[in-house]
Amino acid sequence: MRQLHPDVYASIQAKALFGTAEERMLGSVLSNSQPNLDVFQELLNSNSTDFLPSRTAKSLHAHWLLMKQYHLLPDQSVQPMPRGDLVHNFSDAEDMIDDSELKDSQGDAALEAGC
Repeated sequence: MRQLHPDVYASIQAKALFGTAEERMLGSVLSNSQPNLDVFQELLNSNSTDFLPSRTAKSLHAHWLLMKQYHLLPDQSVQPMPRGDLVHNFSDAEDMIDDSELKDSQGDAALEAGC
């Protein structure tokens, strides 16, 4: 990595995944708050050794928003799945289909004609 051009090295670091320690520090910002870039800049300044050098307040904010969207912040809880006949994905819908109802003894005229 040290032999790479500095621009290439910076580009690779900018695309690096966030580590557990980095996400733990981002989790200290509460999900019900509306933080601005100053909050993330202060977090970056106070924990500069824990974040990659390529991290910026803007990149921290963007990752925090993704964590919030997917309910990955420590102060968030995931809502339980609703009960009943609600279909949540294709697999659930497929399981609900009764194959015997799909069989048609007369067939489809268009299919039989070869169109």
